[in-house]
Amino acid sequence: CAKRLLPVLWLKYSVSMEAEHLSVVSKLPADDILTFLSSICFLLADSARRMRVERSSPVRGSLAEQVVLPCYFSILPAPTGSSSTSTTALRIKWTKLVGDEEMIVIVTQNGFLKIGPEFKGRVSIPSHFEDVGDASLTIERLRASDAGAYRCEVMHGIEDTQESVSLKVSGQSFSMQIMKGIHVPG
Repeated sequence: CAKRLLPVLWLKYSVSMEAEHLSVVSKLPADDILTFLSSICFLLADSARRMRVERSSPVRGSLAEQVVLPCYFSILPAPTGSSSTSTTALRIKWTKLVGDEEMIVIVTQNGFLKIGPEFKGRVSIPSHFEDVGDASLTIERLRASDAGAYRCEVMHGIEDTQESVSLKVSGQSFSMQIMKGIHVPG
């Protein structure tokens, strides 16, 4: 990684000698530059492999039914000799993406729970998600307004990772069934 970054750094330096951050690097001996770049590569590789959330296909659900939006994650142990965040509690945050904004669905950490008003009494995640690597979101009594994109974010210490999943809701509301004259058993 460091040997791949060095030619890029050298090319940027030779093209733009006026760049402030490159002039500082140019005063360092070549061995120090390689050590610096190796450290950056190690940190990038370490954080990239320590946490991940699996990608998910779009989920389909029907009105008034229950649906599960998957969020499976894994956290690998810290490498030997590095500072460990194993005692740091996980924080799980589910949001619904609405335009450029995020609507909180559920956030949990250290046994504390915050649920967005649109989802109160209808959402949950597994109680021991840390132990099983499963922070999947269950939504009950599905509404048409629940359709859309959701994001699962898993935070562990200063590291975080996230993945989005799309929810499609099908079916007709009770009022629409009455308007169409569909008999609803009661």
